[in-house]
Amino acid sequence: MEATSRKDDKAHVGDTFPTLELAAISGQRVTIPDPDGDYVHLQLRRFAGCPICNLHLSTIVTRHDEIRSHGIREVVVFHSTAKELAKHEAELPFPLIADPNRELYQRLGVERGAGSLLRGRALRAAMAGEVAAFGSGTTKRGVLGPVKPTGGRFGCRPIS
Repeated sequence: MEATSRKDDKAHVGDTFPTLELAAISGQRVTIPDPDGDYVHLQLRRFAGCPICNLHLSTIVTRHDEIRSHGIREVVVFHSTAKELAKHEAELPFPLIADPNRELYQRLGVERGAGSLLRGRALRAAMAGEVAAFGSGTTKRGVLGPVKPTGGRFGCRPIS
């Protein structure tokens, strides 16, 4: 992953979004903001195989055509390696960005924290994600996701 903006200059409320040139694991170049004028829904997710992320992304996949029809493009970043994400690429119809060193997370002021998993909404989503993965039997990543994901299990929280 490479960004055209400086890594040491964190984003703040009211800042203009920096121009980013990212490489999806497919090799596709992804420019944000979109040069064609589409809106970009940039998601900074946990690790590849995260049950919470899997649940949320399944709703995005289900509604992908509807979302695209409104001129919105999905771009999803994980703090996982390209190799880890490759297992999921065929299931997701949008670019996946590998950021195992959390460079983009840091640039945009997003940090990890235990609190991200201890919130009621996160716990409910984790349990629903586990149930969905277990019930479907179609997951390639196992019910609980990887035992030791790159970057850890903690999710993301904005820097205060």
